[in-house]
Amino acid sequence: MPRSAWLYAALLMAFTSRENETFVFLFKRHALRSAQGVCASIQS
Repeated sequence: MPRSAWLYAALLMAFTSRENETFVFLFKRHALRSAQGVCASIQS
């Protein structure tokens, strides 16, 4: 499954179940780690 498709599915789930704070937290943490990985690959 392409990462973009997973991203859209995760966003859809987050917006359709706003009460699920745990999922939103995990999604934000994953997005942060992905951003850090991109920055690290650019700097190296």
